[in-house]
Amino acid sequence: MKLPIQLLTLFCALFAMAGIVHSQSLSMGFEAGTGISYIGEATAESAVHDFNPSMVVGTHIKFTPKDCYFGVRLNLMNVSTLYTTKKEATWYSGRGQINTLTTSLMLEHLNTGKKFSIGYYFGMGMTRENYINEDWYEGKRGVSNYMSVSGGGLITYGLGDKSRLMLTPSFFWTDPLNTFREAHWVQAGEDIAFIFQLGYSYKLQ
Repeated sequence: MKLPIQLLTLFCALFAMAGIVHSQSLSMGFEAGTGISYIGEATAESAVHDFNPSMVVGTHIKFTPKDCYFGVRLNLMNVSTLYTTKKEATWYSGRGQINTLTTSLMLEHLNTGKKFSIGYYFGMGMTRENYINEDWYEGKRGVSNYMSVSGGGLITYGLGDKSRLMLTPSFFWTDPLNTFREAHWVQAGEDIAFIFQLGYSYKLQ
């Protein structure tokens, strides 16, 4: 999958911002976990698909400007979800996979001066969705781009001066504007997910 143009744009913007504010600290980390995706579509009376739990991996880099309450976090997250077609909804059995790659710019608050810390983050970004239908009857592949918003909590435990373990429960909402415009509803697309990840962060500076 080619990285979206928005990814490069956000990287450039973040590094330019870091150069201007002379960041006090710089950290990076990675996360992996699982989640429940497409909750709205799965629970609708007209639901056609059953969605398996999603597999989630991600990485991030965070700058914290001097004397600033928030750090600026660039987040990259991949969510992979397998689905099957409900037998009672169609005359055929189908299956497929939905992969999303999301690049987000976020504000994060976390006090890393304590052994055990609780924080939060929120922000918005762009999601590139690759919808793969593997069914013999209507096999197809489609790629779409959506705006997305996300936020969540941070529960961390310090392993030393620079390393921390993280637990990050969060929500992830793709195409929030069209969620309330029924004429624009599509399979997958606009929907919400709840995600739980374990991760590790390391302070570089």
